[in-house]
Amino acid sequence: MQITTKRLLTSFLTFLCLSLHCSGNAQEKKTLTYNAKKVPSYLKAYKKEYKKDPHLAALKWFSEAKYGLFMHYGVYSQVGRGEWVMFGDKIHVNEYTKLKDSFDPSGFDANAITDMALDAGMKYICITTKHHDSFCLWDTKETDFKSTNAKGHRDLVKELATQCHKKGIALFLYYSYGRDWRHPHGVYKDSKGEVMSPARPHYTEIEEHYAKEPEYKLDNYVNYVNNQVTELLTNYGPIAAIWFDAPPEAEANFETFKPYKTYDLIHQLQPQCLVSAKWGIEDPTGKHSMKEDFFAPEINQYKASMQSGGKPIEVCMTFNGSWGWKGTYKNKGIDFLKNAMKASNYLNANLLMNIAPLPDGSIHANDQKSFREVGDWLQKNGWPKERMHPKDAHIHWKEGKEAYPGNAPYQPLKLDFKKSKE
Repeated sequence: MQITTKRLLTSFLTFLCLSLHCSGNAQEKKTLTYNAKKVPSYLKAYKKEYKKDPHLAALKWFSEAKYGLFMHYGVYSQVGRGEWVMFGDKIHVNEYTKLKDSFDPSGFDANAITDMALDAGMKYICITTKHHDSFCLWDTKETDFKSTNAKGHRDLVKELATQCHKKGIALFLYYSYGRDWRHPHGVYKDSKGEVMSPARPHYTEIEEHYAKEPEYKLDNYVNYVNNQVTELLTNYGPIAAIWFDAPPEAEANFETFKPYKTYDLIHQLQPQCLVSAKWGIEDPTGKHSMKEDFFAPEINQYKASMQSGGKPIEVCMTFNGSWGWKGTYKNKGIDFLKNAMKASNYLNANLLMNIAPLPDGSIHANDQKSFREVGDWLQKNGWPKERMHPKDAHIHWKEGKEAYPGNAPYQPLKLDFKKSKE
């Protein structure tokens, strides 16, 4: 009798422990929900506009946001030669995949990152969820090449989303749209059959990982993209924008990609979510051209014609001299940050300032110090009213002053937030 009671008690305690363990795992894997009726924390000041039209409320917010943080982080960070190392060093897929096993984001602290952004006066954060190398920073079901299969099994997008929603910071998700160097059916040619570069690394030997004709189907990759975008907009709460990169490959295969349908999918899943694809994607027929919500070029890709596009503009640039970590630390300094703000004023654009996290995902102490010092300056003085040509601000610039007759700054963009989006 005593033995039976003891066994029963042991069994009960074992069951209780297992139940608690399973409950803990369920809590860890719980998704962040999105409720269209609930105003996202970053749009609290636009509550009235949101109730009328979430999309227009988001556009108005973005046109007034001014300042955001960009972060390029992935398995390439540990190599220390930038986010293009797979392409530049012609690293084959199977060899590059091994980087997942040594990827260790132990220093990635979403709480510290969002605190720094707030102290810096930033209104939003954009993180590379999937760069051209195809490594994913979230728990996607579409591939095993992801952070949740690396050390710590961490979903970095979820960690950052949790803190952003909590603190009222908008979250932008960078996603390499047209370019994927790992996917077997990723773009390597245009619709006419011409091989494109840099769609894939220029290997001297055949890359066996890639699908061969006639098995190769670009549709497979486009479905993969749409499935991943759906994951990001379903499991991580309100997303302020999907920030697409690599538009040339999508534009060259427009009929297969059908970007406008992907944009419709995004707006259906989250009406307030904005979409960009750098300078925009043209439809060869002209019917579905430039359907993005805002322009988002790198500073050296900016074109004066964007001023007449009727959309908000954002320019991005680097604070460390590179997008992803390149092994040698560089900090452009406080004056550069202030001048970059004045240069973005000149271009009537938001400023998205990029930092390259260290290999462990942490932000260099000097970068934190610089951003916070400028944040204190903004708190005392407000956003600068001065306008400065990017060349005068010592920012890399291709077009030159001659692109602006008389070097006269443009007047603020006139955007209509009264009419609903077509």
